[in-house]
Amino acid sequence: MRAHAPSQDAPETENESRGETPPVPPRRLARIVGWVPRAWQFFITQSFSSLTRRIVFLNVAGLLALSIGINFLSGSCLFTTQAAEYVVHTIFMVKMALVVLGGITAAILQNIVAQESAGWAPNVAPTKVQVIAWLSIIFWVTAIVCGRLTAYI
Repeated sequence: MRAHAPSQDAPETENESRGETPPVPPRRLARIVGWVPRAWQFFITQSFSSLTRRIVFLNVAGLLALSIGINFLSGSCLFTTQAAEYVVHTIFMVKMALVVLGGITAAILQNIVAQESAGWAPNVAPTKVQVIAWLSIIFWVTAIVCGRLTAYI
């Protein structure tokens, strides 16, 4: 009597017969891990063409809109709990003024970048754009600090 050879359709291991996926072999894992630095190098060596700028801008704009929406909703909910008390405090009014100024500088910056960025040298922004960007960052960070201080008034 000859022993039957295992068929190709039969499970090879006990794990597969229970419906579990087999573990990834170490060589395969090393190939995957080795691929990550090459992919990273590919992405950082790409030039910032106008199409890439538009794609990045749309992704950043979407993320910005989402974060502003979440902050607006959570801030509105917190404000309604003690609205009469917050309105009379100076720190809250300073925060609101900083938020408005931050929004204005962000809008100005967005318009300048959209209209003039095609003529800029790679990775270099004009001084006026850098100044407006820094002002916007300062306004927003100070508004965040004032918002944290609002809890202690």
